[in-house]
Amino acid sequence: MVESVTPRAPEWKAAEPGSVLVFFVLTFAVTWSLWLAALAISRDGAAGYPPAGVGTLLFYLGVFAPAFVATWLTHRQEGSNGVRTLLGRLVRVRAGLRWYAFALGYMAAIKLTSALIHRLVIGAWPRFGTEPILLMVAAILLSTLVFSQAGEELGWRGYAFPASARGSVLARRAW
Repeated sequence: MVESVTPRAPEWKAAEPGSVLVFFVLTFAVTWSLWLAALAISRDGAAGYPPAGVGTLLFYLGVFAPAFVATWLTHRQEGSNGVRTLLGRLVRVRAGLRWYAFALGYMAAIKLTSALIHRLVIGAWPRFGTEPILLMVAAILLSTLVFSQAGEELGWRGYAFPASARGSVLARRAW
């Protein structure tokens, strides 16, 4: 009998340190532990959620838990070079400038259309805050480019999705 000389891909093991299953379990455990702790110390229960002070810190640590877990698992599995590669995905530009312009223009058009509909239905422009426009633009850019990318996206899209693509067919189909 002749054996095939085609190399086989390594089998995906559900419990190995860098697996998607370990990532999911740790991420959900850490995230929900932090959020439940924040809720427990909230003065008004769910009505006062997210809470102020330490509760706010716990809440945001929960938001960033997927990134923390992904970074920790990557460091355990691949060391510092793996972490640099993972973090490098945050600044990788894979679309042309026109798509970024479209995304920003689209969001502005949606906001302006919503304000116009409000004006037509209610008869007055929506109430806007007293914050300077530059502060609002900076806050939008910071929250979009830094917080959303560094929090959940790093864990789910940066770690779990590529790991599932390397691994099981079931995980890829579920994704």
